[in-house]
Amino acid sequence: MLIDFRSVGSYNFSRLDFVLDFLREQELLPFLDLGNYALVCHNMRELSMDYYLEAEDRLDLNHFSRYSEDRESLSLDLTLTEVENGDYRLRIHRVNEDNGSGLRHWQEMDFEPELRPGDVQYLSRLCGSYMTIQTVQAQDRQLRPSYQLQPNEVALLQLFRK
Repeated sequence: MLIDFRSVGSYNFSRLDFVLDFLREQELLPFLDLGNYALVCHNMRELSMDYYLEAEDRLDLNHFSRYSEDRESLSLDLTLTEVENGDYRLRIHRVNEDNGSGLRHWQEMDFEPELRPGDVQYLSRLCGSYMTIQTVQAQDRQLRPSYQLQPNEVALLQLFRK
């Protein structure tokens, strides 16, 4: 099995030999099992010096994104080889600033410091991942899904044989 991460370089993975340095540096983690595939991605953006120099109780939570070094998206163009030709379902679960962000929903509650238990339950319901499903096709024993990660987004990409 070869997984080619064109946006970050090419790396060979096998079922038993994960490249640990790659996982640590790129924060990508593949799970391979019986023709189904999963990839956890995190487009972590580094915190800026402004964040570290600001007292915790003085952080501007309304504009928290300004504490990141940058707001770069990450484009993943993947190639899985030696897969069975045919249709696959690509299921993507994502948590980002727009979907499942606890900070954003707490902001909509005016950053209330003493939430009631019902408020906390409400927030936990809102903070689940957002899911999309699409069909992708493997041709010539290659599957080429792609995905755009927002800054600080965590996404789980799952491919299932249809």
